[in-house]
Amino acid sequence: MDPILTGEILSVLMLAVLTGALMMGFPVAFTIGGVAVLFAIAGIVTGVLDPSYLNAIPSRFYGILKNEALIAVPYFILMGMVLERSGIAADLITSMGRFLSRVRGGLGIAIIVVGTLLAACTGVVGATIVTLGLITLPTMLKAGYDKRLISGIVCCSGTLGTIIPPSVVLIFLAVILEASYTQTQMALGNFAPRPLSVGDLFAGALIPGLLLSSLYILFMIVVALIRPSACPPLKSAEPGAKGEGAKLAVSIIPALFLIIA
Repeated sequence: MDPILTGEILSVLMLAVLTGALMMGFPVAFTIGGVAVLFAIAGIVTGVLDPSYLNAIPSRFYGILKNEALIAVPYFILMGMVLERSGIAADLITSMGRFLSRVRGGLGIAIIVVGTLLAACTGVVGATIVTLGLITLPTMLKAGYDKRLISGIVCCSGTLGTIIPPSVVLIFLAVILEASYTQTQMALGNFAPRPLSVGDLFAGALIPGLLLSSLYILFMIVVALIRPSACPPLKSAEPGAKGEGAKLAVSIIPALFLIIA
């Protein structure tokens, strides 16, 4: 008689429990680890999982801890927190918004540009979305922007950090793909393959990331032409304001230093 709980059923149940726990607001790290342990025990009890497979966990832990590529992850997260807490990101958003506020749709374009710069500085999505949302949401609502357009602008600008280097996601992806890439090359007859590095993924994602940002800006221009009421200029913007260009240049300098570094 076949067992009721097979490996496929346990996998589906594990995904469902993981998704439900995350949607309920449990911490991500404890949720992933806890669900894995619970279903490992369930797999052993039902005979689906061989307990000997768990012997590889210590060596896996050690391999992850000594991986030099993962050292960059906390530093990128730290840069994102520094930008958020120091007010550099807020100054950049404010200066860019004032500089383009007299143009219809200019505030949305400014947010996309700032999201691109922040993505190139930190590679962290959460901090960027929070910063953009807290600072720009009241301004865009006051200016009369369409609420659906506001949501799209903030979300798409904040998530550029997943593809524009340096991206934490790309670092993890490089670590995961490194072993698979080496095995594939050896299967093809290349027994001395050049390892896949984080720099390779950064180089491959740079142009697509900038292209995606450019398409977002193009979309804002099209919306401003087709539906001008959805993205009006700021009513309080003075047509002859002086010094906005200088303020913008000063606010961009710290972000540029982070990108170059």
